[in-house]
Amino acid sequence: AFAIIPGIAAVGVLGIVITAAFILWKIIQMVFLGPLNEKWANMKDMASFELVSMTPLAVFMVLIGLYPKPILDLINASAVAVLKLMG
Repeated sequence: AFAIIPGIAAVGVLGIVITAAFILWKIIQMVFLGPLNEKWANMKDMASFELVSMTPLAVFMVLIGLYPKPILDLINASAVAVLKLMG
């Protein structure tokens, strides 16, 4: 479609992306967030020890998301070894 009518195809793709984002946003809001349960209304935020334990995990997750090559190299080496064993 992009080769024939790129303008209309771009509008179609934009509409699909906006619709998918809206539907996912609404589903996440309904399923996970819903109305606030009053028994959790007075719950505190994360304690300092929780924040200290979660910060390295979050940093590692962002770094691997931005530069996944080390993990992918490890997976590739393992996959190649398994495939060689299989023939």
